[in-house]
Amino acid sequence: MLDRNLRVSNYVYNKAVRYINSGKDKINKRHMRDILVTYQHKNGVINTNLKNFERDVHKDIRDGAVFPACVNYFNCMDAIKAGRIKHFRLKYRSNRTKRFSMTITKRMLKLS
Repeated sequence: MLDRNLRVSNYVYNKAVRYINSGKDKINKRHMRDILVTYQHKNGVINTNLKNFERDVHKDIRDGAVFPACVNYFNCMDAIKAGRIKHFRLKYRSNRTKRFSMTITKRMLKLS
């Protein structure tokens, strides 16, 4: 189960990087969360872009994968404005590496 959650977290992070690199919209982490993570919005609209294996994983794990992509983007933009770098490209996470990270929130933990 933990392995599946880590892989879905990487998958959602890579979707967020793909969305950022496409340059379609202005980058906003709440808007990206609504597009890439939320299955059913408050107004009842169903997000058809989510795959079944993504929906099997807790929303907070997927949400925690979108925010680091946004933070990385904003850090790079700040570095460009400060003149420390001239350009950047966000890279994808690989499932082959042995280093993984995943967000675990208090809401996900159930004590019985």
